[in-house]
Amino acid sequence: MRLSGTKTGAVNQYRGLGNQLWDLAGNRPSLDLPFSDTKSLVDTTTGKTLVDHTRASSGTYVGSDGLIKTAVTNLLLRSEEFDNSWSRAGILAFGSGSTADATTAPNGVDSADLITEDTATSSVHRVIQSGLTVSAVSCTVSVYAKRANGTRNLEINANALTDARAVFDLGTGTVGEISSGTAAIQSVGNGWYRCSVTGVSSGTTTSLFLQLATSTTASSSTYTGDGTSGIYLWGAQLEQSTTVGEYVKTTSTINSTPRFDHDPTTGESLGLLVEESRTNLVEYSEDFSQWADSNCAIDTDVQTAPDGTLTADKAVPNTNNAPHVRHVSVATTAGVTNTASVYAKAAEYNQIIILLGTGGYGSTVKARYDLTAGTVQITGFGTNTTASIEPVENGWYRCIVSSEGTAASTPQHQIRVLNENGDETYEGDGVKGLYLWGAQIEEGSFPTSYIPTEGTTVTRAADVASISGSNFSSWYRQDAGTVFVDSNSAAANNTRIAAISDNTTASRIILSRGSGSSGNINMSVTDTTVQFSGLVFATALAAGTSNKVAAVYKANDFAGSVNGLTAVTQSTGTVPSAVTQLGVGTGEVLGNNTMTGTIRRLTYWPTRLPNETLQGITQ
Repeated sequence: MRLSGTKTGAVNQYRGLGNQLWDLAGNRPSLDLPFSDTKSLVDTTTGKTLVDHTRASSGTYVGSDGLIKTAVTNLLLRSEEFDNSWSRAGILAFGSGSTADATTAPNGVDSADLITEDTATSSVHRVIQSGLTVSAVSCTVSVYAKRANGTRNLEINANALTDARAVFDLGTGTVGEISSGTAAIQSVGNGWYRCSVTGVSSGTTTSLFLQLATSTTASSSTYTGDGTSGIYLWGAQLEQSTTVGEYVKTTSTINSTPRFDHDPTTGESLGLLVEESRTNLVEYSEDFSQWADSNCAIDTDVQTAPDGTLTADKAVPNTNNAPHVRHVSVATTAGVTNTASVYAKAAEYNQIIILLGTGGYGSTVKARYDLTAGTVQITGFGTNTTASIEPVENGWYRCIVSSEGTAASTPQHQIRVLNENGDETYEGDGVKGLYLWGAQIEEGSFPTSYIPTEGTTVTRAADVASISGSNFSSWYRQDAGTVFVDSNSAAANNTRIAAISDNTTASRIILSRGSGSSGNINMSVTDTTVQFSGLVFATALAAGTSNKVAAVYKANDFAGSVNGLTAVTQSTGTVPSAVTQLGVGTGEVLGNNTMTGTIRRLTYWPTRLPNETLQGITQ
């Protein structure tokens, strides 16, 4: 909504800046990241992508359609560095014919490499990435390619995908001979093409070959080189998908795209999803036939799951007069909280119990869930036990229970199916049941995004989003500024909403989600020595709720406001002058103190806005 007229009280005069937040502040920011609106990392002030995001694993999120999506993950290393971690055969060495960063890549940066053939007789001229191990699923290999010297074409020979192999004509932009699998080519401008092949992974350790070809047939990749012909390569990618996804740059580790989360029932955009690292300790998260059975059969892959695939199972109690249970055993540690969750949907029956075994939790923990009413009741209490139920798309609910371990043990974690009367012990008929999908047990007091597993535990790495180097110095003012963040943290546990620092704790300005007074938002400043710590702007802020905070820094003049409250001030302290980066939902040491939740917007003004304005922009 565009504002007009004159604002009084807590806001400045409207200045017609064309953006509601900018208008309320009365100033144009030098950085504005409205993640929930753009669903991107683009700074809307400059139109540039200034944020670097990494996550050395895949990850899931909720799309605007309410379905669980999997972020694109590049499983190749050094995707833009063919002079590093890629071996060569029949290719001139870099610096002696081949050249790193030789020309402008499709992203507008001089980061594309020139690959030049040598003069070997009857040889294959190629760059190679070895040691690739991918699960036996459909995968796609892609790379951007462009002709350089001569008229050579590109052949992708993906051993990793049961020899998916094709030749691409880089002159006409067409696919030549396909030896196996499927292939596609897409023009991206300026002579560049994105070439891809798709096949099924062998599930064994194999290699990927990107090789030069003299024509469009597979046999043309073996020839005598002339020592001058070559092609440009950039942006190699291997992903577990049947189609080409968004390109993801990698360096020394695999990398995955940022996730922009949504409310699963309304489709509302929630912003950038930032999470700490977690491990799903359930080895088969979707195949409940692999769980231990106690009077409960499993019909596999009979219902559409929350991710839109036909992978949900039906749990069907047998005719024995007994509890009807599927269970797994997962280790507990004294003092460490585990959170168990599963997606469940009513069929003929509509109630389940999640039970955490006595041996690890001091007493039996039981939570009962009604999959029609969407309610939960704790009937067995352990230490620090909580339970909740969250509606998902198409009648599904995520059922959640957390409890603190009291001993080192490996108890059963059970899912019990109740009958239409809500009985635990009864005679089933071998037909009636309900649907299950996506089980997860993780160390932590709250659930995080779903982590699929297929026979082993899986760890989702932490999200690290930051701005550094010239991308940081281009908008940051050292002596005074204002930071605004609209975020929703899953827990109040001393995590960072935003951190301006030198990647150490010696120079930093941090906004934290603290655990004090049942959850607060506070500010701390260190300039070699601590200037002040934990200046609290607001307290009693429940986890899982959205909060807007605006904080200002200037020598002997610090302040902050949360959710329209009167600004809290600090009149002493120096401003650190050695800061070089902004951590977005992560700590002053990148990757530490990661916030788990969503960030709708992060905005920065290179000026100390008035206290009344802080109050106004956070309402």
